[in-house]
Amino acid sequence: MDFALQPPSTQTQRAIALLGQYGDVPRRFRNGVGLAIPEAAQVEPLRSAVRYLKAIEHVREKRQQLNIATAQMEQLKERERTEKDKIESAFRQLYQAVWLPVAGTGGLEIEKVTLSGRPL
Repeated sequence: MDFALQPPSTQTQRAIALLGQYGDVPRRFRNGVGLAIPEAAQVEPLRSAVRYLKAIEHVREKRQQLNIATAQMEQLKERERTEKDKIESAFRQLYQAVWLPVAGTGGLEIEKVTLSGRPL
């Protein structure tokens, strides 16, 4: 997820390193490797929804100690359903692009394929 929040130049450098190297050794077979790239716009909503779910779980565990009423538990269940829907939606939209290695004139280059097709 942190990859999505990095600047494009850093992303490209890291991707070339991952696609071109296998540890310290140059990768011999690059045609079977690709990177699924997360969308930066989906990372924070996903993290937020997961944080809310963890908090809801924590409150549910301490229900007796916090003296939560039945109506409040219903609100908590509704919020949990909402956050689960947000997580599902964020995961569906998280990976919109795949980067593939291509042999270029100056070495390894990246071909970016998006869900809508290759960019012009």
